[in-house]
Amino acid sequence: MCTPVRSPIRLAAGVVALTLLAANCRPAEPIPFETPTATRESTPTLTPIPSTATPAPEPKTLTVCIVEPSPPLLPYVENSLVARSIRQAIYDGPIDHLRDGYHPVILEKLPRIEDGDAEVSQVTVKAGDKIVNEGGEAVTYEGADTTLPQIIAIFRLRPDVRWSDGEPLTAHDSVFAYHAITDPDVLKDDNLAFGLPRDLLDRTASYRALDDLTVEWMGLPGYLDPEYFTRFFTPMPRHQLQSRAPLDFLRDSRDLPLGWGPFRLVAWRSGDRMTLERNPFYFRAGEGLPKIDRLAFKFGDFWSVDAQGTAEYSAVAGAVSAGTCDIVSIDPGASVSLNIWQALEPEVKLYRTASRVEHLTFNVKRPAGDPRPDFFSDRRVRAAFAHCIDRAGLSGAVSGLPASEGLSLAPFVEAPTLDFDPGLGRDSLAQAGWSDSNGDGVVDKGGVPFEVTLITTPAPDRQQSAGRIRDDMAACGVRLNVEFVEPQVLFAESPDGPLFGRRFDLAQFAWLATDVSVCAVWRSDRIPSDEVGFVPPGQNFGGYSNPTFDSACKAYLQGILEVDRKQAEDDLIDLLVEDLPALPLFWREWHTGARAEVIGFQLDPFAAELWNIEEIDVQ
Repeated sequence: MCTPVRSPIRLAAGVVALTLLAANCRPAEPIPFETPTATRESTPTLTPIPSTATPAPEPKTLTVCIVEPSPPLLPYVENSLVARSIRQAIYDGPIDHLRDGYHPVILEKLPRIEDGDAEVSQVTVKAGDKIVNEGGEAVTYEGADTTLPQIIAIFRLRPDVRWSDGEPLTAHDSVFAYHAITDPDVLKDDNLAFGLPRDLLDRTASYRALDDLTVEWMGLPGYLDPEYFTRFFTPMPRHQLQSRAPLDFLRDSRDLPLGWGPFRLVAWRSGDRMTLERNPFYFRAGEGLPKIDRLAFKFGDFWSVDAQGTAEYSAVAGAVSAGTCDIVSIDPGASVSLNIWQALEPEVKLYRTASRVEHLTFNVKRPAGDPRPDFFSDRRVRAAFAHCIDRAGLSGAVSGLPASEGLSLAPFVEAPTLDFDPGLGRDSLAQAGWSDSNGDGVVDKGGVPFEVTLITTPAPDRQQSAGRIRDDMAACGVRLNVEFVEPQVLFAESPDGPLFGRRFDLAQFAWLATDVSVCAVWRSDRIPSDEVGFVPPGQNFGGYSNPTFDSACKAYLQGILEVDRKQAEDDLIDLLVEDLPALPLFWREWHTGARAEVIGFQLDPFAAELWNIEEIDVQ
């Protein structure tokens, strides 16, 4: 029997395959044959004809340099900025949260009660049922039968969305993901717990597919969720993962995940590089998207640590200038100095947006047993600080954006009653009973000088801004001492910690734009205590308490109709301006750089850097 020698190359043409077979098989006995007589003719000289075919263009490639290690890529496993940026290339959405609101990506629309694809119904609850109580906690109901409101929202997928292997993406993939992250073994895994939306999972009554393109989310009775229209769970490829245990595939970061976004991952060298290519099944391919053919994520040693232990990231800016990187993906907390980026213009383009609001928190009510005076219990004193501190000059000195830049998270910073006017500041202190009775330049009341301590971290920009605040307040007769402590000390989750233990006069720090929620921060039930605890969400460090504000928050958090939420939001802003539990100073910048040839790149304070990766191009 003849055994052909296998060619390492897969051949499609049958004639070539037969030729290889004949060349490698020899019969046992030679077969005689006649050699025909032939006349050899001279071979003419051939002149090559130049090809008129246009050579294929080189793939258009975008290289994104990242200063963090490569993260896991499955949804829910990690929510760092880097992970979210990379996932935008692979998954695209499914809902984009931008500065101007929420936008559907793979959904036909976001459900709204006003539109009829969401509703609030009254349901009967009995003892033993899970509900959400008036305090927003998921609990087991123990009373007599009663009725509570329940929200149902219907999400419908676009019919043209496919996984990057060509399989249709269906509602069953979203339900599969929901069941994966609610698997008991997954919920008990400490390493996965950080990325899971536990609050949402605890308040979800059911999540089910109504057909191949439609999914229904139902909240627990009593859960008047103001963001019900976003409660769609990011799909996972059921056809790829359903044979494995959820804990297994969620823990495993070695696989190249399937997505539905503009690119598909084709190579992953851990800790060094990811290579992605255009996804031929991308649902927006008909629009000419994505605009580039290949996407490379490069993870490198773009940072170093100085003698003081501070991370320094300037090397990545040089990599952009040299053309090694097209875009830099960098966490807002690890920004390269603004001066470094500006020195590289115009070859490198600088992108800037607000990301964190820097503010002063007043300790308006000291814990019981604290012998120190309540310097800030009087609103007029807090207003005096607003008038005495030159916040516009402060933001310019530390390369921040003025508080009047005004993200919708804290619009009360624009209130005219907070204008810089040291004369008004001194008058406000006088109205509160503080005057310089002995002529030493420091106002006093009842023999107590107005001398307080501002506590903050030792970051260079905070040292500079705290010094300016100290000088501004000195001009208004307030002696301000500044104490610098390391972040792990300032934010120690302990009754002995400066913030959680409320052992401070004034504190300066920042809230991320996506974390600032006036109700989450300043409700009276968020004051750290033995009952609430000395961990988040007990972050009302200043002890601010106003029943009217608490009631307005309840109306806001239960305002599931747009018109109701807008009215409640206006009420909250008025109360914050009136009470001033904290003073916004300026918006900290999130800035990064890209080569000047990159077009379409945009920073948004609410989104990952590459939220619109399909629109980014290279000239």
